[in-house]
Amino acid sequence: MESYLDVATLTGKKNLDGRLVAKSAPGLPFLLTEGMQVHLVPPVLDAPRSVEVASVSVVDDGCAVVAFSEVTDAGAAEALVGCHCLVGRGALGAQAAASPAMSAALLSHEGWRFVDETSARAGRVAFAEEVAGQLLLTVVLDDAPEEEHLVPYADELVVDEDASRHLIVMACPSGLFDL
Repeated sequence: MESYLDVATLTGKKNLDGRLVAKSAPGLPFLLTEGMQVHLVPPVLDAPRSVEVASVSVVDDGCAVVAFSEVTDAGAAEALVGCHCLVGRGALGAQAAASPAMSAALLSHEGWRFVDETSARAGRVAFAEEVAGQLLLTVVLDDAPEEEHLVPYADELVVDEDASRHLIVMACPSGLFDL
């Protein structure tokens, strides 16, 4: 079974023709290319779940306007805003050779200071791993050093990242650390 990498998030529609703005996943360069097969998650009712990249217009290092062959109007594009783009590692071609480096970039949060704005709790990232295309942080809180908590690393939850200070601030769902 092929492993997949979450390479981008669809952050908005661009025009009425179905083009979308895609932002690269944290720690990765922009990886979507023409002809690439992409799986969109979470699945959206009455929207394609698997698409082919028809065109890419790079805006900057981490952002581009993307057209998918199967998405031809603003309504379909609007339905896909917020979806993540999963790509098989094998489909990354020459970029796949850099896969260990990509994984290292994704997992570089180990040892970082962790702060959750929602619960006002803090600790450190003891471990980070990629599971089914999702980065999970194993966090050990200062006030409960005997417990480990899994925290999904998602753009929607990250408030701030400071690589120079090795600090990540997140806004986790209420009750996450009570589980």
